[in-house]
Amino acid sequence: MFLAAGAEVDPAALLAGPVVLDAGARVDAGAVVTRAVVGPGALVGAGARVVGSIVGPGARVGPGAVATAALIPGPSVKEARSRDRR
Repeated sequence: MFLAAGAEVDPAALLAGPVVLDAGARVDAGAVVTRAVVGPGALVGAGARVVGSIVGPGARVGPGAVATAALIPGPSVKEARSRDRR
């Protein structure tokens, strides 16, 4: 796990597995971040789940959103899921 200077993690959030939080990244209460990279200035909102994903610089994962195996380069996402691989 790597937390850059200025990264903020609420005590009620859960980080598991390899996780990188870049400078100014924030993870709010109840959020779960697993096997993910959260870029500089990015936000993972309260209750959101980010699993196996990359959250780009300044991107926002809204409260309660689910991002699984996702690349989130832009400003926001409500829900992102990988395709079913059969």
